[in-house]
Amino acid sequence: MVSIDEGPPNDLADDGPGPASRAEQNDLRAALADALRELPIALRAPVVLRDVEGLSTQEAATVLDLGEAAFKSRLHRGRMALRALVGPLSWRPPKPG
Repeated sequence: MVSIDEGPPNDLADDGPGPASRAEQNDLRAALADALRELPIALRAPVVLRDVEGLSTQEAATVLDLGEAAFKSRLHRGRMALRALVGPLSWRPPKPG
């Protein structure tokens, strides 16, 4: 029997990612950062603004002084280039929120 006044038991399993999962996430972050640095700025900027900074397509296109269609084209090409550079780590861009 446990009293309500007592805190939760300390022996409950941690629901967070385990060490292997955290190491894999760190490896993926490092690989993506390296791959981003290899992209030409014309492809890197759209990916960073949209997928890293979280700007909307319209906002990011405005920042880069591009039309939305041109921005979307560069974003797609940048994502495809990243996927090719990162390879088997299976990177996928974030889903629109």
